[in-house]
Amino acid sequence: METAKWILRILNSLPGGKTIADLVFNEDYGTLHREVLGSRFTSPIGVGGGIDPTGRYFDLFGHIGTAFDVIGPVTADNAISTIRNIQDCKSECNPFICITHNRKSVEDEEFIKDFSDCFSLVYDFAPLFIIDLSNPMLEQDLVRDIITAVLDIRFTYEEYKPVIVRLGKHLLPDELDSLTDFCRMNNVDALMCCTKEMVSHVFTQTKGRLPVIGYGGLNKVGAVLDMLNGGASLVCLENELKSKGPFFITSLKRQLSYYHHN
Repeated sequence: METAKWILRILNSLPGGKTIADLVFNEDYGTLHREVLGSRFTSPIGVGGGIDPTGRYFDLFGHIGTAFDVIGPVTADNAISTIRNIQDCKSECNPFICITHNRKSVEDEEFIKDFSDCFSLVYDFAPLFIIDLSNPMLEQDLVRDIITAVLDIRFTYEEYKPVIVRLGKHLLPDELDSLTDFCRMNNVDALMCCTKEMVSHVFTQTKGRLPVIGYGGLNKVGAVLDMLNGGASLVCLENELKSKGPFFITSLKRQLSYYHHN
């Protein structure tokens, strides 16, 4: 069993488990606080990668020291059950709903409908959204059409909420440039990139005007620092947390605070 899920299940089932988590894991460092996309984050460190696909542990993550939880991937099929898990929680951890398509979809119109339906279902229940367009099977024109459809839906709501587009490492440099320009022109609020080279490229191209969230390969403090120094506003732990557990977050925050002071 993965270390993270094993520890989370124990803490979630124990009476007073959240209090224990606060005492063991939840160290707060004021130097790591930041505001990104209109939300306050206690550090740049969050979790994702399918660790909490239905939001079951969302409230608990705030007690083990993470600043945000990428919940999902969520589709229209499981959106309602996911919403029920998070809507009554009060946590310092920010929920990012990660929206994707149904596995059976094959036509362009089906992909667009998948993202549109899910986005409409969850919009009222989270402050930030990730549109996962990292699948290499999605052609560039279809990616643009999905982004346009989602943003058109956002215009129908009174409350403006940030939309983040997650990109995959399969993109060639010119494709990344083209999509970055498209996102900037169409009011996408941030991009999510999976390598430090992509993060640095987007940060340089946009002159830091478009926030970037980094993910992937962050199993050492040096890799996290490289991603942050390259321009990432936030970083998202995935496989690293699955294998090492919450102690990795505590150690990582402590070391980041040390580097910040020095």
